[in-house]
Amino acid sequence: MLIKCRECGANVSSLAKSCPKCGCPNKSTGKGRIAVTSLVLGIFDVIYAFAFCVSAYKEQKNFEFVFMVIILTILSTFLGVVSLPKTKNKSKPIVGIILGTASAVLTSIASIV
Repeated sequence: MLIKCRECGANVSSLAKSCPKCGCPNKSTGKGRIAVTSLVLGIFDVIYAFAFCVSAYKEQKNFEFVFMVIILTILSTFLGVVSLPKTKNKSKPIVGIILGTASAVLTSIASIV
């Protein structure tokens, strides 16, 4: 997809790292998408961990939740770690890592009790 360069107005590919005419960096290359994905997966991870805690509290330990929490924890933590050096705003990947880790701990405690 072609976009306009914010400096010179030339048509530039959205995948290009910079404008070929003036060299202005292209901010739409999607560096922050991995960080946002980590954050979103971390949020879903916490929701699944909370659902497992509720089912464990009701003595109906539904271990399908544990499987989803494990998958989401691995994904949110991995994507958060991968995106840390690539993004300027480090808060999204850090929150994704923290949410993934917290939900894993929460699920572990609920499955023991």
